[in-house]
Amino acid sequence: MKLNKYIIMLGLGAATLGLTTACSDRADEITELSYSRLFSALGLEARVMNQINVRLSWTEVKGADSYTINVYESSNQEGEDADATDNTKFVTVPEGATPVRTIEGIKIDQVPYTVQSLVGQTRYVFEVIAVADNGGKSKGICVEAKTGSEQTFKTVADDAIEAKAVTLTWNAADTEGCIIKVQAVGEEGYVVQHVITAEESAAKSARIEGLSGETTYVAYMKTEAGKTRGTIEFTTAVDLGDAIAVTPEENLNKVIEAAPDGSTLALYPGTYECLSEEGTQVKISIDKNIAIKAVRAADRPIIKGCIHIKNGANVTLSQVVMDGAGSDGSQAFEWKEAVNYDSFTLEDCEIKNYTKGFFYINCAAEIKTITINNCLIHDIECTGGDMFDCRAGAYHAFNLTNSTIYNSAASRDMIRMDDKSSAFPGVTPAIKVDHCTLYKVGNGGANYRLLYARFAGHSIEWTNNIVAEFNNKRGFSNQKTTAIPTFSNNYYYNTVNLVSIAEDNTEAITFFDEKGKVITSNPFKAADNADFTLTNEDMNYYGIGDPRWVVK
Repeated sequence: MKLNKYIIMLGLGAATLGLTTACSDRADEITELSYSRLFSALGLEARVMNQINVRLSWTEVKGADSYTINVYESSNQEGEDADATDNTKFVTVPEGATPVRTIEGIKIDQVPYTVQSLVGQTRYVFEVIAVADNGGKSKGICVEAKTGSEQTFKTVADDAIEAKAVTLTWNAADTEGCIIKVQAVGEEGYVVQHVITAEESAAKSARIEGLSGETTYVAYMKTEAGKTRGTIEFTTAVDLGDAIAVTPEENLNKVIEAAPDGSTLALYPGTYECLSEEGTQVKISIDKNIAIKAVRAADRPIIKGCIHIKNGANVTLSQVVMDGAGSDGSQAFEWKEAVNYDSFTLEDCEIKNYTKGFFYINCAAEIKTITINNCLIHDIECTGGDMFDCRAGAYHAFNLTNSTIYNSAASRDMIRMDDKSSAFPGVTPAIKVDHCTLYKVGNGGANYRLLYARFAGHSIEWTNNIVAEFNNKRGFSNQKTTAIPTFSNNYYYNTVNLVSIAEDNTEAITFFDEKGKVITSNPFKAADNADFTLTNEDMNYYGIGDPRWVVK
């Protein structure tokens, strides 16, 4: 009797398993095991990839020769927002539905399997059925996921951007009748609504006019039903009607000296070098509010030398290259007068080949906001100084975002801010490093840190970053006065002392990114050739690091 009791319980367990994993005919009890009735797949998971592809994974079913995927549109299509939703819940096949797609003969070595080119902003039910070699099938198990907005737009080429127009290109072939709607970032309404013609659909390209210079826009491609087929952001070029045109033959210092306060200088392609009468390089001095921008983003001006900022000047550089090769070894930027400054902004620039560091604040200057966004920063040696170096002054906010730094600060600190809080009452500096890619930053095996901030009352955010090839001994910091950062979604490759203590390290490191994700294989396509395109699926999926390297 005791043996019969166990057999009955095993039978009930098998029946229960069939009930909980099947998505149809759940009331049928499995009374015997045979190859004509396989168990349903377990561990079914859906992950939306590249907005309109869905990767399905599940565990192998014993006795299964292959698997079939049926794809249904869900009966619940509420909430047509642009965000994709993974693996929302296990569901059943919609009543009376027929598959919009069926994929048969999938072998277990093809799992995870990606269902490609679905309709954007659509909720789907995915049913997986195990199939035996004799034709027997399991009951289906289902999961629901919702695609995001389709991204058919290609990256806007620099030479496609004009001051008052842009040429947009895309991948899809069936776009006739779709509408391209263009909106200025931060503003309501559309400035342009362009219906794609048959000719434009065939060419996969359209020129959009009616724009304004030096303005950031978002273009949406919408179907007649209102679904988004693509989204792309771009910034129009300098409108020379409002800017002072500058050529490489001119002396940049003299142009700045003669320009009215608040001017925009539009630099034509070429190399700009400020020289003395003797032919030696002199500092570029900025003592008024000035914006320096490229006329052509595809052919950027190169400024040779270092910039000194004085007299409370607010400085903006956009789409220019700053090159320190041949300079006297100073930092790229230095504040020289102890007054108040509102802003310093670098947008989509390249800064390279400086000896002492990136910026230097060694006077009692107070700066509200320092913004470095969408920049490439490399070969900043940091001999005799730290990289982002604030010794005697203060800033309210330092935002380093969407940028790549490589081959820099091998044997010095990356961010240094000494404690001058007594001279700046009420200032509580906020340091933010977000969506940045750091490669060989702090890889000199020296007694230095990524963060050396001691200004009382400061805070630090360190989020969505990649740090690779770091081996300086003091990790993030060994200073008790350095605030413990807010860490989130960071990845680390071949680093020491950032997520935990190294066994042979005797430094008194004060904190680690204990939630940081350590990867064991190089995540970059060709890092030593400055190609940091991500090859790691999870990092691409979550959009980690500088967005320019994320594969959509």
